[in-house]
Amino acid sequence: MTTSNLRFSPSILSRLGEELVPHFDQGIIELVRNAYDADASECIVKLTDISEAGGEISIIDDGVGMSSQDIVNAWLVLGHSSKRSAGTTASGRIQVGDKGLGRLAALRMGENAKLESRPEIEKKRKIATSESSVNIIWSDFDDTNTVDEVELETIEKDLKKPKKSGTRIRIQKLNKKITRREAERLARSLTILSNPFDETGDFKVILEMPEHPDLEKMVREGYLSEAEWVLKAELLNDGSATASVLDWKGDLVWETTSENWFSKKNGVNPVYDSPPAEFRLSIFNLESKSFAARSTNITQLKKWLKHLGGVHVYHNDFRVHPYGDSGFDWLDMNLARVNNPSIRPSTNNSLGQVKISDKNKLLQQKTDRVGFIEGEEFTELKRFILDSLNWYARKRTSYEDEKRKAKKDKDKQDVKESEQALADAINNIDDENQKKQLNLAVKAATKASKKRAKHLESDLNLYRSLSTAGTTSAVFSHEISKPLDEIPRVIKSADKIVKDNCKDDIIKKYLRRTKNISAYLDRLTHFAKLQLNLLKKDKRKVGVVDVYETIENLSESFTPLLEREKITLTLELDATYRPKLNGSQSMLEAIITNCFTNSMRAFRLDSAPKRDRLIQIRAHFEEKKLTLEICDSGPGIIDVSIEDIWAPGFTTMPDGTGFGLTIIKDCVSDLGGSCRALETGNLGGASFFFEFSVL
Repeated sequence: MTTSNLRFSPSILSRLGEELVPHFDQGIIELVRNAYDADASECIVKLTDISEAGGEISIIDDGVGMSSQDIVNAWLVLGHSSKRSAGTTASGRIQVGDKGLGRLAALRMGENAKLESRPEIEKKRKIATSESSVNIIWSDFDDTNTVDEVELETIEKDLKKPKKSGTRIRIQKLNKKITRREAERLARSLTILSNPFDETGDFKVILEMPEHPDLEKMVREGYLSEAEWVLKAELLNDGSATASVLDWKGDLVWETTSENWFSKKNGVNPVYDSPPAEFRLSIFNLESKSFAARSTNITQLKKWLKHLGGVHVYHNDFRVHPYGDSGFDWLDMNLARVNNPSIRPSTNNSLGQVKISDKNKLLQQKTDRVGFIEGEEFTELKRFILDSLNWYARKRTSYEDEKRKAKKDKDKQDVKESEQALADAINNIDDENQKKQLNLAVKAATKASKKRAKHLESDLNLYRSLSTAGTTSAVFSHEISKPLDEIPRVIKSADKIVKDNCKDDIIKKYLRRTKNISAYLDRLTHFAKLQLNLLKKDKRKVGVVDVYETIENLSESFTPLLEREKITLTLELDATYRPKLNGSQSMLEAIITNCFTNSMRAFRLDSAPKRDRLIQIRAHFEEKKLTLEICDSGPGIIDVSIEDIWAPGFTTMPDGTGFGLTIIKDCVSDLGGSCRALETGNLGGASFFFEFSVL
């Protein structure tokens, strides 16, 4: 019997390296992640002479390092990861490295890759007395049949005197130059990983790339320099405070002291009973047009903010979790933004830190080291931050109001000057008959313009009322989400108490009632999320709208609500073409949503026929004309003419507002379409038809 081992051709190195990870930055990122998993506080990525082939990349960290055995049994074993079962590092970090394949792409970028590592001799001391190294020369594999034929020598030597532990990887004699575009990709990836605040006790990534100093700066500062506004506030030793706001150029715009803030405690100017602190918040404008003339990648900026956004807390130079962690909005910034979306910062568009100098340790962390005990000092600290945020919001509101007023005044002056220029031009005409005709035409145009302005003013008042209702709904949805999340945990706790202390018949009655509560809770939760989803700012941007995608997504969101009302929704979308409109997604959603809600109300009427509750959306496309039909099996349009249903404020519904069909008509018009209705359609209830010219 002949035995053998499974062996690999050297070509597998290429497939696992360059082909598996096509962009070299992904391999570098894997090496940086390894440094994080090694409990490093700092990782330096250094690229030299990269504009031509033959350059070098070094990754240097101050982590726990590796012994010769670690190198042989783990680092050199491709696909091996000692992290799969470890879970967390010695310092409590959640490990982020993968299966050991990603680094291969980076290591093979040069003719050879050299690893030097100093293992710590005692946990958390970061002191080493020995150094191990291995050098991989890739050309050694060219003349072999299998990779195991190449012997790699791991050398271990004692250090003459102790040094800091850590690892250095050198990728030498690069096979090709690294382009500016590739360097930018690496810098963006490192920026997302790095911490923009230079604080002790966290993980810092440093990029050294002399040929591209601007990219070094981007990794060093993150995208903080791209902020539109920077709020700075300081809580002083005597309990007073100062604040200032800088614009994107770094110029001072506003400043104040706590004596001028509106918040008062016990009727007097605020004095905050909290340790001294510094609060800094960078606020970004994430609209695409604001980045049109910049080199910054707005998609990467959004990813960076998603990764780091919010206000982080540092207590005596050490980061305190969970403040600033993803999903932990401890200042309720997102709720405040719902009330004033164009002014208020949120965790999605701002990044900040609070540095607390607390020598007497007045602020106490909880026993599990997660957050502070919310005593008087913490409450006062939070009040200081919220007061500064509110002051900023007031100044921004006044500023935006002044800008709007200045624009209105300029528009008014432009109209006046244009009218005068037109009058002068007419007066210069010698033909009196022609002059008379032109004056009559101008008067008619002016009268029509004023009439239109009056209609627009009426529409503005209508939509201001609807905006208020929408904002109130959004605030309610956001505010109710917290207790909705808490109720299941309370019910679970109550379940245990009842099961441990009650008889079976009582438990059955209890479970029957909690089942109903859970059903109502599910409904409320879905409704709250639906409201917030409909009010997303991005949906109001004008652009190309995929009609079918919008219909399908909205239908999916509404389906749970419709099912609870025993309503079946069906879509019949013409698959011969995927139509697109020029407009905003919110307009199309407003049309469909109002049709849905009208049908749901109609099914609840006493006059609703006793038959299956159906809603159908049909889409038909012909000669660049799209016809959407939304119909139901309700009672139809009764006791009102087809013309009157579109009038604002007119309704036959007991709980209706009379605005739904008016909004539909206006949205259809803004999308360049037309609409009509039938009292009784093909399902027996009302049918609405919307026709659009599509792209």
